Amino acid sequence: MHCAVTRHLTWLAPHAKRGTQSFEALGLLRGIKGVLVHDGLISYKGLECTHSLCNAHHIRELVYVHEQENEKIWYCWAREMIDLLLQALAEVDLAGGPLTQARQVWFEGQWSQLLERGEEDNPLNQRTGTSQDAGSGTRGRLKQSKAANLLKRLRELRLDVWRFMREDEVTQQNAALVEQMAASASSLQEQAQDLVKVVAVFQLGGQDTAVTRVQRQLR
Repeated sequence: MHCAVTRHLTWLAPHAKRGTQSFEALGLLRGIKGVLVHDGLISYKGLECTHSLCNAHHIRELVYVHEQENEKIWYCWAREMIDLLLQALAEVDLAGGPLTQARQVWFEGQWSQLLERGEEDNPLNQRTGTSQDAGSGTRGRLKQSKAANLLKRLRELRLDVWRFMREDEVTQQNAALVEQMAASASSLQEQAQDLVKVVAVFQLGGQDTAVTRVQRQLR
């Protein structure tokens, strides 16, 4: 399910694919202007607009690193990144807009320090030219850890990560938009369940029909 949200409208549409193929088929993002907040999917880069990354996605990934990869308690860069992003969001909400230049510089400095700590603990794998490279293949990229890939993205796209604290029209996670999107999704779920109940009247006992399959998916 594809979703696009503005301050006033929520648009939902189904498509089997993500990325450029679905963009072209659905047509919604063609010619988009202004700021687009998204999850960083590479296909978005082909759109000629200003990009801002959704830090709700980043926070989920940082939570995974912190909890699932047993981040060291005394070296918890991921946990501190989460706290820093949330602190910046709180300050933006309190200010009602972009932060002062001094606060932007402070947050940038803290972010740089956390990136360095994380990269020290999760260095990118490099080819050695020795037998240690066996099994990794001779072409393409070396496999990296989730933490290393996340840190690389957070460094390379830091301007888009932190755009929410610099520009008026950007927010890290606007609560009203999130509530609107959730309400629309919930409405679709309820409509689907009502439809299943109506069609179930015609269900033949003991048969695994399309209706029963949908019922299992909605549970």
